[in-house]
Amino acid sequence: MLATIDDPKDLRQLPPSKLPQLAQEIREYMIEVLSKIGELGEITHQSITAEDVSEEYHDAEVRLANMKASQKRLQEFLAKSANMNDMLTLERELERISMDIDRVEGRMRFLREHARSKGSCERRRYN
Repeated sequence: MLATIDDPKDLRQLPPSKLPQLAQEIREYMIEVLSKIGELGEITHQSITAEDVSEEYHDAEVRLANMKASQKRLQEFLAKSANMNDMLTLERELERISMDIDRVEGRMRFLREHARSKGSCERRRYN
């Protein structure tokens, strides 16, 4: 099951009943990797950490959808606007929301690309 997880969206699609199995596969994989690393020398320190980013990714998806809906409404208002002051105000707001959309899309890209690498493993070896 672990091999089928590529980004946070894949995790959200898993039924809750499958999460214990996934957690077990992750534990087994980490133990296997750490065992192989341990064969290189004496391990004097070991630490494993992980961060669940699926909630942050989901929040970003919701914010992005809301911002795109707002952007569309502002574009419609701008198309109907006849007043120059209103047009300038709408243009400024569209520019601001476009920058926000770019920022959220960038964060989502980062989270997708680093979903697998969020966890870290540290072992120190001294010969």
